[in-house]
Amino acid sequence: MFLIVFTSFVLFFYALIYYIKIRRLYKFTDNLPGPKGIPILGVATEFNCLNREEKCNKLLQYAEEFPNIGSCWFGPTMLKLYIHNPDYIQKIYNAPQCLQKPVFYKFFGWGSGLVTADAKTWRVHRKLLNSAFTLKSLQNFIPIFHEGSKEFVRQIGRNLGKGEFNVLEYAVKATLDSICATSFGVNINAQENNHQFNKYLQRSKICHDQLKSYVSKLTDGLQVQNSHEMGRCQMEI
Repeated sequence: MFLIVFTSFVLFFYALIYYIKIRRLYKFTDNLPGPKGIPILGVATEFNCLNREEKCNKLLQYAEEFPNIGSCWFGPTMLKLYIHNPDYIQKIYNAPQCLQKPVFYKFFGWGSGLVTADAKTWRVHRKLLNSAFTLKSLQNFIPIFHEGSKEFVRQIGRNLGKGEFNVLEYAVKATLDSICATSFGVNINAQENNHQFNKYLQRSKICHDQLKSYVSKLTDGLQVQNSHEMGRCQMEI
């Protein structure tokens, strides 16, 4: 009897905490457009059997039906906001309330450098990076960006008339060329079939796919907290 009462009390206490956290989000999303889905499951059933391409097309459909900003629920705890208005995106990126890293950062020992630091550390030290991204500094990099862009166009031009191809593979290499040349002064020539570097990219892709599957399982229990933080960020803005 005692065990039943104790278990009931724990479950009630947990449900109360959950309700308090999620209540503000439900109230907040009532004022936002977006697909409502079905009770409890939201729009999760619409994505359950879709592959990556079909999911992308579904999100593009939402973007056309609900321009600027919208929201949808994947289950009772997982809130996703999607924003298409550039002005809104700029405001969010510049908002001090939205500096927190995604939840999966908690599972990896990536240190606390300026790129991977938590919001508290980033607020203090972000000025160290600001000086490197002034307009004058970026103008000095225009020749590097120009050469990288020309090579990028040349690389994807090889695929013209050959059907569909994954442009992301070329964009990643072009981005890495520009980052390494501007930040470190090193030309890695990733776009020009640097076999050694491409080998590293392939291995990193394998690690990414495996970690993505692993982290998605670990973060299932943190979606309430993550959605709550995201909603708080949006409401404060």
